[in-house]
Amino acid sequence: MAKVTGPLFSVGARNKFAGALVYFPWKGLNIVRELVRPSQPRSAGVMNVRIKMKALGLVSKIFSKTSTLTTAMKIKTPEGSVWNADWIGVAISQFQRDNDAFDELKDDLTGAIAPATFTSEAQGLGLSSVTLSVEGQASDHPVSYTATLALYSLAKACWYRQVLDESEVAYTDPHDWDAAAVTAFAARIVD
Repeated sequence: MAKVTGPLFSVGARNKFAGALVYFPWKGLNIVRELVRPSQPRSAGVMNVRIKMKALGLVSKIFSKTSTLTTAMKIKTPEGSVWNADWIGVAISQFQRDNDAFDELKDDLTGAIAPATFTSEAQGLGLSSVTLSVEGQASDHPVSYTATLALYSLAKACWYRQVLDESEVAYTDPHDWDAAAVTAFAARIVD
């Protein structure tokens, strides 16, 4: 049931109306939008998107607000965008096409020079793997996202946006980073 208020010729509303519209305040504005209900909320495709969003959301929580990487990412963020949402969007664009693109990213990490260092640094940062289950469906692509892959996705996003300084080894493709470059990158997240 929507709650409608109308002080001094200003109308505001909250909640859903007739199961079709949602009213809510956002940044001082009264917003109304269509109530969206996914047709298959637990399908494999929807679950794949949710797992990737959740894993990248967990990575975004480990950033120090004053770290050099955070500052660099804020500078490279397009005007009008939120910096952490922007880099998550860039990270997702790496595998948004389909599961083949996601598998390619995993294969790229596997063939990297220092995948074990990405794993140890992800553990050192306190990242954890995320798994969601799809009820009643067997899938060739399990719905899981490792902490190592989340950190690697962040590194790739920083490389795509050229967030890092040209003088750093980490300015190159993360696939080519040695253990020292991975460690230096992880340190920039929380320094």
